[in-house]
Amino acid sequence: MAWVRLDTLGLDTPVDPARLAHLALDVPRDFFQGVSEDELPRLSRLILESRGSIGAWDVHALIAAVDRARIHVRAPFRLFHVLMGEDWITSDVKREFCRGLLACDPEARRLREHAKALRQSIHDDPEAMSRIPLIWLELHEAGVFWMAPGLQRHAVQALVEDLGEPIPAVISEFFLRKYHDQRSTEFVAQGVLDLIRHHAGELGSDAVRQLLRRAIKDGSAVARQAAYRIGAEQFGQDFARPALKDSARLVRDWAGKLLARDTGEPGRKAGPRQRPSSSTGE
Repeated sequence: MAWVRLDTLGLDTPVDPARLAHLALDVPRDFFQGVSEDELPRLSRLILESRGSIGAWDVHALIAAVDRARIHVRAPFRLFHVLMGEDWITSDVKREFCRGLLACDPEARRLREHAKALRQSIHDDPEAMSRIPLIWLELHEAGVFWMAPGLQRHAVQALVEDLGEPIPAVISEFFLRKYHDQRSTEFVAQGVLDLIRHHAGELGSDAVRQLLRRAIKDGSAVARQAAYRIGAEQFGQDFARPALKDSARLVRDWAGKLLARDTGEPGRKAGPRQRPSSSTGE
């Protein structure tokens, strides 16, 4: 907090900024104590620029540290969106970070190689562990997508919204993509469905219907529910009527509440209605 205040006043710190950046990644709960979310972007820039040239690994480590600091449960996600919009981080680094987060090669491979080199340095010199920030050690064991897994949902959107990648290409690459971890599969699917929702007009109604039907046919319960919700928003609540017979109770209960509101009787589950015409009966 004092570092931010001194920087605001244009004053140098009495402690080497590189040392402060190390502490941010080594003892984040102590380091970030008292820092507000409004101050976090400025402090993040001080941390990243104090470490020299900024790479994707550095962004991973910073967001992981903010997650560990427990400033606010949404702080890592809000910081992510701020950093993706900053011009002092290059587009190449942002893309490397997002695609590494989404387990895409070669970006993810380079992150793994960084972690491998870290392990090797500890093997060659056991005392190196005392000089390595704690967050680096946590990252080399897992990765930021394990520490704050919901970031994968936001990374899909950032590829389009912040980095300008074509929407059709991003949807094609990540739509219903399977990961070893089910949480990753669901978060990435939700990120793609968010894109479909936000860019429905650009994609066109026929393409949106087709994509939603695929998600309903082949997606997890979470993806099916999201697809039904988007379909109800775009095409009317009859789109969600088949969800009443979904195999997952999560989806059936959600559909029941949605369609009960449609009857004007809150709290009452919607019962079977007359079969809709074939033109609207998704």
